Amino acid sequence: MSMFFLGAILSFLAFGEAVKFEILKPNRTTGDEVALIFTSGNSIKGEQYRKTGEFIRAEQKDCIIKTNNISGQFLYSAAEKFSLKAVVLMGFCLPLNTKPQDYSVPVLTLAAELDGVTRITRVAEELGKLQQEMRDDQVTLYKAPIVFLEGMNHAQFASGAMPNRVINNDLESEVTEEDAHRMIGKYVDTFLTATFSSETAKVDSALLELEQAYSEAAEKLQPFLDVKALDVSGNFSQWTIMAQQHVAGEFVDQIRVNNKMWDDSWFFFNKPSITKNGDLTEVNTMSLVHYSLSSPEYLMMVNMPREVNMKLMPKDAIWAALTDGNNASDTQGPQSSLRSEPSTCKSLNELALEIALNHSTTEAQNRYRKKGRPIVFEEDDIKLTDIAWSLKSLDYWENKSGFHVRAIAYHPASRGTRNPGMLYCKVLSPYRAMEWVNLLSLKEAVRFG
Repeated sequence: MSMFFLGAILSFLAFGEAVKFEILKPNRTTGDEVALIFTSGNSIKGEQYRKTGEFIRAEQKDCIIKTNNISGQFLYSAAEKFSLKAVVLMGFCLPLNTKPQDYSVPVLTLAAELDGVTRITRVAEELGKLQQEMRDDQVTLYKAPIVFLEGMNHAQFASGAMPNRVINNDLESEVTEEDAHRMIGKYVDTFLTATFSSETAKVDSALLELEQAYSEAAEKLQPFLDVKALDVSGNFSQWTIMAQQHVAGEFVDQIRVNNKMWDDSWFFFNKPSITKNGDLTEVNTMSLVHYSLSSPEYLMMVNMPREVNMKLMPKDAIWAALTDGNNASDTQGPQSSLRSEPSTCKSLNELALEIALNHSTTEAQNRYRKKGRPIVFEEDDIKLTDIAWSLKSLDYWENKSGFHVRAIAYHPASRGTRNPGMLYCKVLSPYRAMEWVNLLSLKEAVRFG
């Protein structure tokens, strides 16, 4: 990219305090002029971006760079106020409620695969917003590109000693700092070329590189969106439908499972059911998804359920409906042998992990099995009343041995010989399981001793 390059590293303290900066001299004095201003958060100092700036300068050969220590959270709101022409977010994202098209300037999001501070589950949310807007305007891809940096962690956006928040949350990198900075330099150069260059051929080439980067990011991040959609999709939960199908076992091909999402009050007072319409047997399930506003996921702006509440029908009930209650003495075939198998909510948590693993890359699966702390599924906490079940949240805790999860179960008593009961479960979201497999399981457990 033919740009006049001048580098400055600033250590800037907000609210009118002292500013100091260091110039990184340009490699040439001709070309389009662009000033790239680095900003930082998490108490990382401005000078810790010197090496990153040097790699961008080396990649671009000639552009203007300035870096300072304004937080990324401040930066997204400052673009218009300070007449910025574009923004590069490194280990940070636009707010969840901000659409790329509504942002005042082009914005590049650099997402590190092993970033424990701004997790890729958060970046997947940005991919979802970008995809939605691309349906109406394909140009949004170039205005708000997302790049997935394999093997990198959050600390490698800068260099040097990291503050406690980064140390306590970041994951172990799988690439060298030099390689990480080289990747950053490459994609910042591509973005600036596409956005500012006056040379048409170079712009066209840069746009093709952004398209390729988007395809690679989508390949890595789309599975997270696919699993996230299982929890809630419109007014139903596909995860609950899959759970009911799992409970139905060998009877699954003989039924159709329906589901409806409810709010708290209606969910509490309603019950699942089985209806028959000629040869069609329908199992009608119910779901309620809880999000915790005080959880770390909320603070990280990750829209992730704390738990999924399900009201299902056990295999006994399905068997009874399929046989019209007339095969109780039949000792031949699967109905007799399977109808007494107990249904557990624990088995649904195990299914959530299976879904998470199946949607994770081979590399992520290998990391989890070799270096990750496992998810440990405890036996169900079985409640004796629906009120007790409703008041108790999904039980989970983390320690050195792993992430322990205990489902909350309730088996409403049978009423009459033709009603074998129901199955209520509070279980893990597959999306949360997927985040554990890909990210949180890899965090050091030193604080658990």
